[in-house]
Amino acid sequence: MKRFLRAVLTLSGLCLLYGCGGGGGGGGGGTLPGPGAGPSIYLTQDNLTIGGPPLASNILQFPTSANGTVSPTATLTGPADVVFSGLAVDGTGNAYAGGEIFGTGGGSGGPPLVSVEILVYAPGASGTNPTRTITSASLQINGGGINALALDSSGNLYVSGVLAAPNLGSGVAVFSPTAKGDAVPIRIIGGSATTITGIGAVPIAVDSADNIYISTADPLVPDSILIFNSSASGNVPPTSTIGGPATTINSIEGLALDSAGNIYVSNFPSDQNALPDILEFSAGSTGNVAPIRTISGSATTMSAVGNLALDSAGNIYVLNSLNLLKFAPNATENVAPIATITTPTSLIFGNSIAVH
Repeated sequence: MKRFLRAVLTLSGLCLLYGCGGGGGGGGGGTLPGPGAGPSIYLTQDNLTIGGPPLASNILQFPTSANGTVSPTATLTGPADVVFSGLAVDGTGNAYAGGEIFGTGGGSGGPPLVSVEILVYAPGASGTNPTRTITSASLQINGGGINALALDSSGNLYVSGVLAAPNLGSGVAVFSPTAKGDAVPIRIIGGSATTITGIGAVPIAVDSADNIYISTADPLVPDSILIFNSSASGNVPPTSTIGGPATTINSIEGLALDSAGNIYVSNFPSDQNALPDILEFSAGSTGNVAPIRTISGSATTMSAVGNLALDSAGNIYVLNSLNLLKFAPNATENVAPIATITTPTSLIFGNSIAVH
């Protein structure tokens, strides 16, 4: 029930109900100029189609000072057959976008997923011409695709997705900074001992010491945050877990860390009538611990949260239905956002965000 309600409420759920497409017309769709003089917000945009051909997926770039109804400073439109799923941006502005490629037909369930890949765009690259593309036989196609992406301090790419046999199920594939083409991961974390379960949204984050944080996605029980050390590989248990009633975690939509190692979660509570919230846990938290801060209530205007990200000043950005909300570093409890970003045209934000 938890995952069904989330699918109905969130943007990724809108994609499940109506079909989110990639491509459509060909065309480059512009370029991403890179971070420039100041930090930027990067978002994936999923366009909906009902009964028609897929539409193009975009990456939108905004300054972190954006507020109100504003146009993006740059828009990159992906290839005609690719739906963006997962996004990470490094410090020099290289953008990594997970790509899910769909076939035709499929009936009421929508078109079948036929391939997955990661598209890498250097600043100035166009949507139809990524700088390089990564594919891998280690990623499963039929069971899902790519959930989320993260980068570590060395530029290694972490892909949260559905792994192919023999590690069949949700897990993590790690690729080197120079991976391209049909690449073999340098590490895989997957298997029953990892307790990474489900095929729903499985956000991932990496801290400054390259420890890996990933959520479970069990449709029957509340989610947990699983923490693996920087050398974890294979079918290994997490080094620690954050979960239990005191955490108030139920359904994790987004996962991020600040420079001090504090952990942030965008969360759907177990009470179907309750509003979503943002939870913060102190660095080094483990077990059934209460959050040190909660942002929740009607003043927040949160209604259907997706992923979240932080900037270097500690501001929190969370995807929310058809807009993006920004909360101050010291925001707590029932507080209004300091900025709300929408665009002049009809827009569906996907479930991927990065701030660099």
